[in-house]
Amino acid sequence: MCRGWCIGGRVFKKAHAKEFLEKKETLRLGKEALADLNESHWESVLEGCLSALGETEASAKSAKRSTDWKLAIATKMKSGTSVRNGWLSDRLDMGSPRSVSSNCSVYGKKKEKCPRFRKLRHVSFDV
Repeated sequence: MCRGWCIGGRVFKKAHAKEFLEKKETLRLGKEALADLNESHWESVLEGCLSALGETEASAKSAKRSTDWKLAIATKMKSGTSVRNGWLSDRLDMGSPRSVSSNCSVYGKKKEKCPRFRKLRHVSFDV
């Protein structure tokens, strides 16, 4: 029963993550607990990005691996979170983790011209 930073489902964790992160003295976490907290944060940011673009995780499964909206989300998340390429690859169906990194690198050079990326400017990294 002492596994993870919080015992509960996704909704419960999301509701308590902000409160937890505001307490500076509680930021010393074990490896598994930190990974779990990070994943909760990444999920929250991903939901905000998908919502801003009018997309869903289900639509990610049917879209091309390097479509502009997936690259916009991945680039946004990589710039402001500690998200792993493997996690992005799995959640957005973007192929191998290595290709996520290289595709984001190329996309990052032209992101300011992409209307999808501009829609993500207001998405917050706060929990």
